[in-house]
Amino acid sequence: MLPVLINVCAGINADGTTVPLTLPQWILNGSRRKLLINKIRTAQAGTEEITFRLSQISSKEIGLRDALLLQNFVLEHFSLFKR
Repeated sequence: MLPVLINVCAGINADGTTVPLTLPQWILNGSRRKLLINKIRTAQAGTEEITFRLSQISSKEIGLRDALLLQNFVLEHFSLFKR
């Protein structure tokens, strides 16, 4: 399952050919490599933000940490449905 997911994110078909960029992807990134780099950087920035927000909550408030993680998870996954 994971190799298939990596191939989809990297823009590779099952036969090894690359998936062409859409016009908006091409305008914003110019190449599949730059698109993938931008996706990774966006994910890294998101994890840094969540880590920072978690560090602001004291260790005694475990319930708030769980709520924050759940909130980020739900918002991230439901934003795909909004598109």
